[in-house]
Amino acid sequence: YSTKTLSNGLSTLRIEPVRLTDANATISCTADNGIGNPVIADAILTVLSSDKLPTGFPVIEAHPVLKSVEQGRTAHVSCRARGEPRPKVLWLRDLMPVDIRSNTRYSVSTLGNPGILSF
Repeated sequence: YSTKTLSNGLSTLRIEPVRLTDANATISCTADNGIGNPVIADAILTVLSSDKLPTGFPVIEAHPVLKSVEQGRTAHVSCRARGEPRPKVLWLRDLMPVDIRSNTRYSVSTLGNPGILSF
C-alpha cells in the first residue's frame, strides 16, 4: 500500500493489489492536530472476485497511455470506461485528485467516452 497527504489536508490510501483476504477489512482515517481527541472515520472494504461482479460494474476498456511530449506542448491522456449507470472518471496525479479549479494547466473533458485529461 501507499499513502499521500497534501498540505490542504487531503490524504489518500492506495491498496494494490487488493486481495480477497482484504475483504471486510476496516480501513480507518484518523485526524489529530493535538487539540482535543483525535477524530476517526471508518470504512469497510468490500472485495469482489472477478467472476462475481454485478451486472453493470464499471470496467476500464481503454487504459491511459503514458507518452513523451515536447516541453510547452499539450499532453492528452484518455481513459474509456463502461458500466451501467455510466461511470464518472476521476483523474489522479501521484495518487491525488487533479483539481482543475486551482490549476489552470489542467482541463478535463468528459463529454464523450473516453474522458480526456489535458495539461
